[in-house]
This record gives sequence, structure tokens and C-alpha cells, in this order.
Amino acid sequence: MERDDMRLNIQNKITLYISGILIIIFALSLWGFLSYSIGLARENIEKQQFAMTELIASSIDDKLGSYLAAIAEVGQEVKPDYFGNHEKAQAFLDEHRSLLSIFDNGMFLFDADYTLVAETPYIEGRRGIKSDRLLLFLKNVQKNDFPDISNPYLSKKSDVPAIAMAVPINDRNGRFIGFLIGSIYLTRDYFFEEVMGQKIGNNGYLYLFSTDRTMILHPDKKRILKQDVPLGANKLYDEAIEGFEGSGETINSLGVPQIASFKRLRTVDWILATAYPQDEAYSPIRRMRTSLLFAAVLITLLSIVLVWLLTRKITTSLNSFTEQVRNISEHPDVISEIHIDSNDEVTLLASTFNSLMHKLTLTRNTLEKLTRIDHLTGLFNRRHLELEAPKLISLSKRKNASTAVVLIDIDHFKNINDTVGHEAGDTVLVDLSHILQNVVRPYDLLVRYGGEEFLVLLPLSSSQEAMEFAERIRSTIQGTPISVNHEELSLTVSIGVYVAEQIHNLQEAIAYADDALYKAKNNGRNQVCQLPEINA
Repeated sequence: MERDDMRLNIQNKITLYISGILIIIFALSLWGFLSYSIGLARENIEKQQFAMTELIASSIDDKLGSYLAAIAEVGQEVKPDYFGNHEKAQAFLDEHRSLLSIFDNGMFLFDADYTLVAETPYIEGRRGIKSDRLLLFLKNVQKNDFPDISNPYLSKKSDVPAIAMAVPINDRNGRFIGFLIGSIYLTRDYFFEEVMGQKIGNNGYLYLFSTDRTMILHPDKKRILKQDVPLGANKLYDEAIEGFEGSGETINSLGVPQIASFKRLRTVDWILATAYPQDEAYSPIRRMRTSLLFAAVLITLLSIVLVWLLTRKITTSLNSFTEQVRNISEHPDVISEIHIDSNDEVTLLASTFNSLMHKLTLTRNTLEKLTRIDHLTGLFNRRHLELEAPKLISLSKRKNASTAVVLIDIDHFKNINDTVGHEAGDTVLVDLSHILQNVVRPYDLLVRYGGEEFLVLLPLSSSQEAMEFAERIRSTIQGTPISVNHEELSLTVSIGVYVAEQIHNLQEAIAYADDALYKAKNNGRNQVCQLPEINA
């Protein structure tokens, strides 16, 4: 009897000790898992929000670029005698009234003295007025001799916030003679809703502002063209103006905790921001934590009851679980399922763990699919090309214009890697990408196509324009030394060009450009070659 009592006491003690150890191990494992999972979930929320912000910013850039391309194309049709004849100028603008679907605030011709010659729709008594509000902007366009987009301003015609797109007009001798201008209302539905109509959860929103703190677009239209975010009121807002791009936690100017993402546009000096209230963003994390804590309490109670009968089995299962959790914690990039060969509470815990990790894996995969940026050069990658090229090809088709594919390859790049090192080779690729970014137009599509190859898609470009563009790239690169390990390195490139009025298959068009590139390589490199048009 005493021996049975001793055996029972020992078993109770073992049960108590093991239960205590199991509780401690489980609590520590759950704490580590919760800390890791919550941190990972927050990081994924920020990454996903920034990826969405990048996509919308890219869409805005594409929209502004296509608008600028459209008015630039019309600007090529303006004749010098229009500026001396109001009737001819008015007739020309009226012929292009279809563009009012974009430039809903009107289209204008101004002469070299910044005086209105004609406008559509026509308003009596306005001819001959000076463009005081856009004077500085037009002077910059004249100085740069390149189409540009103005900062937002209040339209005198309708007292509504607007932006202007201006194209400088030159005569045959290259002498500046005036401007073609298209103006867009910022608060009209077709522009405002397309940009600001994106939803982030239930209470998140987007807004657009300039680096001088002027609000360009905001769900609260009363804030547009206001500088109502003082310095220090929103930490990340201030950092975005200084150059920050990304996501983070902040408190906005109204005192609301938010997850904010910022992305600077390419076509204009504006910044797109997305704001997601932290209460809403982190509510799934709080629910997950509550559910896991509830499950932890339940599993702990069940474990104490069952450990008396299944001490060794539960210990073995729990040890296995702990080891697998430890491996996942040590190798977070390699997420694998936990396998427990038993039929108890540890299996339930493993199933809950696997379900959560599966959701996190799906979230990570979704974020990876969203990325379109080459991590080394910062240029767009092939995926972005495949998604965006059809839009530019379609634009050229609608305008009855040709599209050009320009394929660029660094000459003797292998020698650079072999003689100077791969890190130097990476430096060359990054510097070359910067050179290319300074050469392309705002509405051209520049991507790193692979290795040392870069591709530029030129919409609305003739064969002559594409060859001149390619030659400009070749000569610019040849004339721009690159500093590598404190030494000046001269580069040359070979370029293949393919131009077609109709491109039905992008990959075939790229293949034709590659054939032209191969021809340039065989002909001695450091040159531009073009294949005749083939219906790709």
C-alpha cells in the first residue's frame, strides 16, 4: 500500500514537474512565436501597402506621361502662321476638340510673349490676355525646350484647382514661337476618382502632395491647394519631403496613428501617400493574438489532464514541436510545415501553427508577385515590361504612330567582371542605369532586361527618331566615363533597334531587336543597327 502510495506520489510529482516544464516550454514557444509572427505580420502589412502605393504611383505616372505624349504629338502639327492669325489658330484647336476629354479645362495657344492667341472651348473677350499665373512655368518650358507639367494652380476661368501641360513650339529654323497648353481639372470625377478612388481597408485613403507641402489631391477636397500640414505634425510626411520612400508607423496632423506609405512620382515632383489607420490595420493581429492565447489556455489545461497518462508520448511530441519551431525561428526564410506523429493537443497546436504560417507564406508570395523593380539598378524589370508595354503599344496604335524597341548591351562586359571584379561590374550597371534614366523621355519605358542588357520601349516614335535616340544613348555612354575603384572606365554599347507600325507580339519584336543587336556586335560593336520592319 505504501509502495502504491509512493508510486502514486512519484507519478503525481512527475506529472506536476512535466506539466510545469511543458507549460514553461509552451509559454516561451508561444511568446517567441507571437513576437515573431506579429513582427512579421506588421512588416508584411507595411510591405504590401508600399507595394500598392508603388503600383498606384506608377499608374499616375503612366497616365500623366500618356497625357503629355498626346499633347506633344498635337504640338508637332502647330504651324508658325497660326500665331499671327486668330482664326487659323482657333480652327486648329477646334479640330482637336476630342482632346477635351482629357484637357477638360481647355486647350490654349500662347505666343512667344505669353499672350493668348486662341483657346477651345472659345470664350469671348479673352484673346490677348497675358498668362501671369503660369508665367514662371512657361519660362521654364521655353528654357528647357521640352514638354512639362505645371504645379497645381487655381483656374481663373472656373475657380477650380487645375494643372497645365505645356509644349514649346518652334519654327523650322528652331526659333521659339509659342506654346500649346492643355489644362486638367484636379477635382473632376474622371481624374480625381481614378486616382483617389482606390480603397485601403474601410477607412484608409490616398493623398497626393508636392515637396513644398501643397496638398494636390485629398479625399477632403477643402484641403486641396492648402499647406495645412505644418513641419513636425507628421514625422514620416516630413521625411518623405526630404526623400524617404517606404512605409512606417506615424501619427498624422490630426493625431490619428497610421501606417503611412510614400512614393515619389517620376514625371513630376509630387509624392503619393497612402494612409491606413493602425486600429484597423492591426485588428487581424489582435484577433490572432486573442485566438492563440485562448487556444494556448485550452491546450495547457488539456495537457495537464492528459500528461498523467501520456507523459512520455506528450513529452516526445512537444519536444518535436519545440525543435521544429526553433528551426523555423532560426531559418525564417525557409518556412516548412510542422509534422507531429501523434493524435493529441500538440497536433492541434501544430495545425494552428501551420495554418498561420501558410497564410503568412501566401502573403509573402503575393508581395513578391507585386514587385516590379530590379533590386540592383532600381529600374523596372521584365514583369513590369510585360504588364505595361501593351498600354504604350496601344497608345501608338490609336495615334497611328510607330513603336520602337531598343535593345542595349554593354560591350565586353565579361572582361569588366573578370578583370575588375563583379562588384565593379555591379557599379557599372548601376551607373549606366542612371545615364539611361537621364536620356529617356518621361513616357518611354526603360527596363533592365537581363544581365548587362537594357531595353527601352519608345511609343509614338518613327524609325528616324528611334535611330537618333539610340545614337544619342550610344554617344552619351561613350562620352561618360564611369568611376570604378577610383579609376575612370570608358564604356561602349551595341544597340539593336526594331521599329514597326503594328506590334502584335512583344516577344517577337524584342527578338527582332536582338537580331539587330547581334548584327551590331558582329559588325564590330559600339554602333547602332536596325532591322527592316517586320509585322511582329
